[in-house]
Amino acid sequence: MNTLTNVTTVYKFRGKEYLASLSSVKHRTGTIELKITDKKSLEEWQGLYDAAYIENLTQKTGNFKRFDTFLSMLKSALLNTSQCVSLDLLTLEDLEMLRNRGNSHSQGFTTSHSSQMFSSSTNRRYLIVTYTVEYDRIHYPLALEYSGP
Repeated sequence: MNTLTNVTTVYKFRGKEYLASLSSVKHRTGTIELKITDKKSLEEWQGLYDAAYIENLTQKTGNFKRFDTFLSMLKSALLNTSQCVSLDLLTLEDLEMLRNRGNSHSQGFTTSHSSQMFSSSTNRRYLIVTYTVEYDRIHYPLALEYSGP
């Protein structure tokens, strides 16, 4: 049986308004499609992630989440229905600045993962899903490819 999730909302990242769209289809495994559009310039970034990618990403952070749980977290963050999950949209320069300030030791920003991200396109964006619990902050970075205005 197919389960479909569609969420579209206006979300503010660092004071700028973006249109954020989340689509997910769950058949045997799941897929998440994200689109982030700058409301002013109409520039758009998008990413497509399957269940194996999401579960591998969460495993690498040391805080494993099943695909359905991660999808719920992402939906909650977009709709601002949970104080435990937040989003940020970063450029390559933002990530390099965090790395240089020594924040690369935060969960989710390991040096090897950061090196892989930095070798990519400079117009790529990174949606950072941050899960905050009493004594931990876990960052799940999702790369978004530029798809034009």
